[in-house]
Amino acid sequence: MRALGTVLLSVGLGACSSAEEPEFTYDKADMEGVIVGTWTGTWTPDGSSASELTLELRPAPSGSLRPACNSRVLSSGSPPGLHPTCAASSALRLVGNLSVADGSVAEPSLVGELSIWSLNLGPGELSLTNADDTFRLYAQQNEQGGFESCGATAGDRQVTCALDSRR
Repeated sequence: MRALGTVLLSVGLGACSSAEEPEFTYDKADMEGVIVGTWTGTWTPDGSSASELTLELRPAPSGSLRPACNSRVLSSGSPPGLHPTCAASSALRLVGNLSVADGSVAEPSLVGELSIWSLNLGPGELSLTNADDTFRLYAQQNEQGGFESCGATAGDRQVTCALDSRR
């Protein structure tokens, strides 16, 4: 059984490090260019009226994070040619703060990331949370760098938000 686990681990890790893999067409500066800055928009808790929001995003300080790829096969008898593979992805760690004009939310310390699941700079997923994990903000970024959807959970409240412009 240990030998089978070693073989599966080797196959999974091998899928992440092939010299024949395509190259990414963007770098850290390109990712920062589509997300870093001060975003403005609206904040609308369920059952309430909209207020203006300001979301400031900065690159997180460099750390010791390294890319990781963990592929597992949890079934047997897979079709011929089906092998574990890794998805091309990039994550830019971010820090920031959120304020809402009506004073209902002030989160001065948010951490999270912008994730892009492609070799090309394109649609991304923004996710942020506070230190005690009682606040979460998530948004889908389109290929032009604008946001198509935005939502948040603040305690037990659901919020719809919009990130309309960046300065």
